[in-house]
Amino acid sequence: MPSEWQESPEGTEETPWGGNDQEETNAELVEKGEALRSEQSELQKEYESIEEEKALLGDPPSEDAPLEEFEAYGDKVDELNSRILDYQERLEDHENRVEAYNARFDE
Repeated sequence: MPSEWQESPEGTEETPWGGNDQEETNAELVEKGEALRSEQSELQKEYESIEEEKALLGDPPSEDAPLEEFEAYGDKVDELNSRILDYQERLEDHENRVEAYNARFDE
């Protein structure tokens, strides 16, 4: 048996015990799938948190409210909008990676 990695005639690496690296590839795919599922769970929690914050934000101050209330409300809206944009970017990135991951199985 070889004691180091060798290149097989077909161009795939062989493990020291003579097999190819397919099992390692399958393990990597499982690991990536689990990571994507975990990330999906975190994104769902973030979505729920944003929805809660949006509900707590409530209605804007009445027209006769002091300027400070309008400014404070505007700051909260700006912060929430920033979180939403960040979430949307991360969600889009996640969806692209899921699509690429799933495409491996369609070949």
